[in-house]
Amino acid sequence: PALHASSFELIVPVLQRVRRELGEGVELVCGGPAFKPERLGLEGLLESRPTLTSREAAALYLDCDVALGLAFTPHPTQAVVDALASGVALVLNDNAAHRWLLEPERNSLVADPTPTALSEQVLRALRDPTLRARLSAEGRARAGRTSWAQAADRLHTYLRERGQAARARPAGEDRLP
Repeated sequence: PALHASSFELIVPVLQRVRRELGEGVELVCGGPAFKPERLGLEGLLESRPTLTSREAAALYLDCDVALGLAFTPHPTQAVVDALASGVALVLNDNAAHRWLLEPERNSLVADPTPTALSEQVLRALRDPTLRARLSAEGRARAGRTSWAQAADRLHTYLRERGQAARARPAGEDRLP
């Protein structure tokens, strides 16, 4: 993973804690751009799967109990949407901009973007099969109620309203010098 873009450095201690508490019985997999775990001191901790095709990513999600991701952008990443639609239990950093899709405690678990908080939510999901099943079912249901057409309509409405608000302001107001 591109450390600067993915905040992977926050995930490493989470993976280490999961392994420490759950042992070798848990398989840790990192999908995405190829990297060498040993270069980050992670040899033997996780398996790196290079960039995956859509089918390979879907198969990986279907094989996982929990997906952990970080998303600091104002829009959910493709990986988040794919994981939700695949029905894997999601643990993410709390990001209010994603609440239109991700509902904490309903279809995902959220935490402050710290290793401790993220670890607690990952371990909670891994230890509670009933919780995982509920998150999975709700995630698939939520993804099924969302379409690109709806998202485009929401974006169009937002932009139209912003444009109307901008035109209604007196000239020069709220403009940078």
